[in-house]
Amino acid sequence: MATRRDVLKGMAAGGLLVAVRPARAAVEQPAAIAGWLRIAPDGAVTILANTSVIGQGTGTAIAQLLGDELDVGWESIRLEMAPVEKSYFNPGWQEYATYGSGGVSHQAEMLRTAGARARSVLIESAARRWKVPAAECTAKAGVVRHESSGRNLGYGALAAAAAKLKAPEKPELKKRESWDYIGKPMPRLDLPAKVNGTAVYGIDVKLPGLLVATIAQSPSFGGKLASVDHAPALAVRGVKQVIELSNAVAVVATGYWPAHRGLSALKPVWDLSSASKTDSHEYDERLTAAAAKSAGVPFAPKGLTAAAMQTEHDAAMAKATRRLEAIYQVGFAAHATMEPMNATARPTPGGIELWLPTQSQGASREAVAKRLGLSPDKVQVHTTLAGGGFGRRIELDFAVQAAEIARKARAPVKLIWSREEDLQHDYYRPASAIRIRAGLDERGMPIAWSFDAACASLLEYSREGAFKGAAGSMDTTSLMGLVRPGYKLLAPRFAWTRADAGVPVAFWRSVGASQNIFALESFVDEIAETAGKDPLQLRLALLEGSPRER
Repeated sequence: MATRRDVLKGMAAGGLLVAVRPARAAVEQPAAIAGWLRIAPDGAVTILANTSVIGQGTGTAIAQLLGDELDVGWESIRLEMAPVEKSYFNPGWQEYATYGSGGVSHQAEMLRTAGARARSVLIESAARRWKVPAAECTAKAGVVRHESSGRNLGYGALAAAAAKLKAPEKPELKKRESWDYIGKPMPRLDLPAKVNGTAVYGIDVKLPGLLVATIAQSPSFGGKLASVDHAPALAVRGVKQVIELSNAVAVVATGYWPAHRGLSALKPVWDLSSASKTDSHEYDERLTAAAAKSAGVPFAPKGLTAAAMQTEHDAAMAKATRRLEAIYQVGFAAHATMEPMNATARPTPGGIELWLPTQSQGASREAVAKRLGLSPDKVQVHTTLAGGGFGRRIELDFAVQAAEIARKARAPVKLIWSREEDLQHDYYRPASAIRIRAGLDERGMPIAWSFDAACASLLEYSREGAFKGAAGSMDTTSLMGLVRPGYKLLAPRFAWTRADAGVPVAFWRSVGASQNIFALESFVDEIAETAGKDPLQLRLALLEGSPRER
C-alpha cells in the first residue's frame, strides 16, 4: 500500500499540490465535507481552489474565505487545485477558468457558505456524540467545545461522522467584526514551496518515460506546413521522432536540448498562400485612417441609445468655444510570461491525461477532446503552477499541441516552446488607434467628448473564437477604460472600427484599458495645456462625484 509520502510525491509530480506544508504524521481517509474541504484525522484541512496560481494569490484568498467560516487554524490549512468538474465552476463565468479578476468577486459568498456549512456539521457531529444541543456548542480554531461541561473535540476526530450529515443550505455567516482571516494580510500559502524549490510549475513536471518536445510554427500567421525532411533532426543524438502538425513541426527527444538541436537542423517548407500579408507600416496607416473617419460601430452603455447620445453630443459640441483633437496609437504587445508556453500530455487507454499551467482548464479539456475525437470525460486535466499568465494562458494552443504530439508519439511528452517561439506566436494585445475629440467651454472645461477606437477584435480570436458569438458587431473590449473611466465625461459618444491584420489578438491583462487609458490621460494633459490649467486640478475637477478615484 502506498504511504502518505508516496501519495504526496505523486501529487506534486502531477502539479496537484500548489503548496506543501511541513510533514505530518500518517494521515488516512480524509473526509470530504461541503464539497470544497477535506479534513484528515490529524486535523489537517485541505481546501480546494478553482483559480490558477499565476502569482496573484487568489488561492490564499479562497483559503481565507473558506477557512474563516470553517474557523480553523491557519497553520492547519493546505491548498490543492479542485478537479475539473462542474461543481467547481466559477459561478460568475459558469466555467472552470481564471480571468477577469473573478476568483474572489464572483464566488466569495459561495465559498464562505461552504465553510460555514462544514462548520455547522462539525458542531452537529460533536453535539450528537455528547448528546447535547448543537446550540450549546461552539467552534474555534479547529476545535468544537461544549463550554458548560468543558468537553472539546478537534475537527479531525469529528470529520468522518460530520461528512455523513446533511449540511444546512443557508448557514449563518460570521459578522464582519468576527472575521479572523478575511480582509487581513495572511501568509501566502503558495510561497513556502516557491521559496524552497519544491513548487511544481508546468515546465517542472516529471513522469516515468517522459520525453520532451519543442516546436516551430509557421513564421507568418495563417501559414501551413507544406513539407519537411525529417532526416536532419533524426541524425541528432537523443532525437526520437519528428511530428508534423497542420501549421507546425515538432521534434521529440530525450530532453529539451537535443529536441532544440534537432529542430534547428530542420528546414521546413511553409505554405503561406493563406497567411497574413500585412506589414507594420501599412497596418499603422490603416488603423489611423480608420480612427480618423469616425465611421465605426456606435456603442451605448446599458440604458442609453447611441442615437440619443449622438444628439446630446452634437448639441454640446455646438456650444463649445474651442475644440481639441488628437489620435494616439499603440502597437501589438506580447504577454512575455516568465515561463514560456508548455504542456505535458500522456496517452491513456481510450483517452489522454494533461498537466497544464493554464487559466482555462475546462476549455482546454473541451478543445483537446474535440481535436482528438474524444469525449471530454476521457481528457483528464491537472493544473500546475504557472510562471505568469496575464491572459495568455486562457488560450488553448499549447495544450492541444501537446496532446496531438503525445498521441502521435505514443508516449508521455512535455512540450516546451522556446522563448523566441513564445514571443513570435503569442495572442497579442491588439494594436490600436484611438481618436479623441473634446469641446471646451469658455473656462476651458470639456463639455463634450468623442472616442473612436480602431483595432482587431480579440473576441474573434481568443479561445478559437469562443467569445465571437457574444460580440455581435461590437467588440466592447476595444472601448474598455473609456466608457466608465471614473471621470465625469459630459455628452460622450463612442465608436469602434474593426481593423484586422491577421495577427492573433486576445486578452492582455487589463485588455482595452491599457491602451485606452494611455490615450485618455494623455488627452487630459493636452486639455490642461491648451486651457492653461494645472493637470492635477483638472483631473480632480473631472472626478467630482467619484470620491474613491479622487
